[in-house]
Amino acid sequence: EPVAPGDTCTVFVVFAPERAGRRDGVVTIVGEDGLELDVAVSGRGGDPELDPLPTGADAATTLVGASSDPVQFTITNIAFHPVTITSIALGGADPADFAVSDDQCSGKRLAALDTCTVDVVFTPTAAGRRAASVVATTNRGADSTMQIAGVGRWATALEVVSPAVVAPGLVTAHGSGFAAGVDVLIGWADGIGSTMRVVADESGAFTVQLVVRPNERGGVRTLVAQTYDGTSASAEVLVVTRRGGTGPASPRWPD
Repeated sequence: EPVAPGDTCTVFVVFAPERAGRRDGVVTIVGEDGLELDVAVSGRGGDPELDPLPTGADAATTLVGASSDPVQFTITNIAFHPVTITSIALGGADPADFAVSDDQCSGKRLAALDTCTVDVVFTPTAAGRRAASVVATTNRGADSTMQIAGVGRWATALEVVSPAVVAPGLVTAHGSGFAAGVDVLIGWADGIGSTMRVVADESGAFTVQLVVRPNERGGVRTLVAQTYDGTSASAEVLVVTRRGGTGPASPRWPD
């Protein structure tokens, strides 16, 4: 099935080792345009020792550069013998966007069915979906992997030069805080009137002039700037129509 811009899809991989020890592989995803995405997968054959809960989690959507609330993983020793967790490490696609904020597992010896916890925070370095793995390794060489992901967003803003415009006319707006080089669609929240597309510059900013037509709907309206991944900003504009009787003498005219 086609995957629209900003949408996601899920691929499930089953691990069925034929012998003990670490096994590594690659899942290759191929798009219609021929572009390929390789995802490394690994597992260890043998008797299990650690059982994490949850095995995967999503952090809250977070501003780029800010930090989410911690996501906690609980690890249980399900072996019949004591196990020492030697390390907790981050890996995967975007390990720099995550950090272990509280590690109650590294160096801890767990008797059978004992547990420990690991807290991970999400601090996105860019907008969009970010993902990493949390790997717990034991003194016997076994490991257990947990997945964590989150969505980063920019602190966007949209400002209009004038809070009112007389139709026909132009609304001049400045946007900031968007991803560099991203396409931004400008239009009215009610879906009525002109729309246009601009590209944010290297600093994530843009300036746009939107045409207000003579027959435009009057009143206080919301101008929206939005990207394909859902990042958006808005500003209110008073649209004055000549036939509507709204003008500088009206109590609705901004100071």
